[in-house]
Amino acid sequence: MKRQALRDDIDFCASDKHLREMLKVFGEFGEGGRYHNLDVVLDSSSRADDPMSRWDELEMTLHDEDPKWLRLMESDPARWSERWYPHLAATQIATLQRAARFLVRLWTLGPARAEGQRFSGLLRRFLSLRDDQLASLPS
Repeated sequence: MKRQALRDDIDFCASDKHLREMLKVFGEFGEGGRYHNLDVVLDSSSRADDPMSRWDELEMTLHDEDPKWLRLMESDPARWSERWYPHLAATQIATLQRAARFLVRLWTLGPARAEGQRFSGLLRRFLSLRDDQLASLPS
């Protein structure tokens, strides 16, 4: 826990509201939200929120945080579309990669390293990922 990079990632994961919301949506999807539309079709009700609606809300929150996106959408919708969706994808990917990097560092540099070293070959891709490389890993 003495490494600043690990502490920075812990702070990010503990405080980033978008990561928290993404993880909530994923969790709800895993707990039954994935059946929302099927439930609605079969009996007109669902015990879970529609995960796509929750994800759309998250995207709109990201959009509304920076007024330039609304101005661009109103002034030049085509240009907005060309720029917004790649920006959105990069933002979401970078957030998830940073969370993955935290877990990898926890298992290789942090308190779980004794157990994690067995998996270091699988985890190496994220271990030394710098902030300026987030959202730029080759697929």
